Amino acid sequence: DRAPGADAAGIHDAGNEQASIPPSRSPATTPQWAVVPQRPMPAASTRARRLEWAALDAARPEPGVVIDWATLGSSLNNFTFSGTNTYHVTGETFLSGTTTLEGGTVVKFAPYSSTLTALNISGPVVCLTSPYRPAVFTADADNSIGEPIVGGSPNTGIEYAWTALRIEPGAGAVLLEHLRIRHAFQGLYLQGITPGITVRHSQFLRCRYPIVSKDTTPVRLKNVLFDSVPNPGVVLYGLDTPFHGEHLTVHNAPHLVVAGTLNLTNSLVVAVNGSLNYSGPGNFQAASAAGLFQSVGAGNQIGRASCRERV
Repeated sequence: DRAPGADAAGIHDAGNEQASIPPSRSPATTPQWAVVPQRPMPAASTRARRLEWAALDAARPEPGVVIDWATLGSSLNNFTFSGTNTYHVTGETFLSGTTTLEGGTVVKFAPYSSTLTALNISGPVVCLTSPYRPAVFTADADNSIGEPIVGGSPNTGIEYAWTALRIEPGAGAVLLEHLRIRHAFQGLYLQGITPGITVRHSQFLRCRYPIVSKDTTPVRLKNVLFDSVPNPGVVLYGLDTPFHGEHLTVHNAPHLVVAGTLNLTNSLVVAVNGSLNYSGPGNFQAASAAGLFQSVGAGNQIGRASCRERV
């Protein structure tokens, strides 16, 4: 099957071909027998080769766009905050239907001024979060988590979200868990009558009004941290609202509760300047945090046997 003058690897040897031309023919004329025609590929081999080419085409990198973060629109229905995405809020966003918060999602807010930055939820809320995969609501200048949007770091002299989460009538009974809300004017705003609301395993950092309730329905708080509330600010602001807290840590705040009642169990109230108008058993109160907090991993552990709270 090999052409005349071809070596064992199938490479044509021009030198050997020249030596084999009969003397009666001109060397400038290539003999017909020296031209090796391409044999047609059998049908089965052709199909195999086409499949191979198709596989190579599929594996070839194509031009694309990498979406680092998405700006939320003004109105969304049945929206899911994906656990792999970062979202930017630059105005008021109204969420109807069922709103789902997946663990790992990061929502960043532009500083509010004449334009209010807020998430307004008028339907059920589902938290698909967990201890090591919380939903985070923070400043758009917070580059410690999620995709970077604005360079630098948050300005501690301003607030970013006007309201990180506003729960409107129609949401029904609400369970919010494993949330991290930072740098907001109002962290959680409970608007209108609801059958009941529970917030647990969550943190509020540098929020001027971490929780505001405009209802007389009880608000239940379990294993919640409030830290570094700007002045003037109030940890729990109500409207004759009964607040019930278990395993709370409140640190560095101007006021604890206004226009409501607070019953605490096994909680820590540290460095709160205003009146401490709460009741309940097993609580610890201190004017300073000196000697109370010990760093453990990614958080702090309260070093007190009767009141231990991971922050």
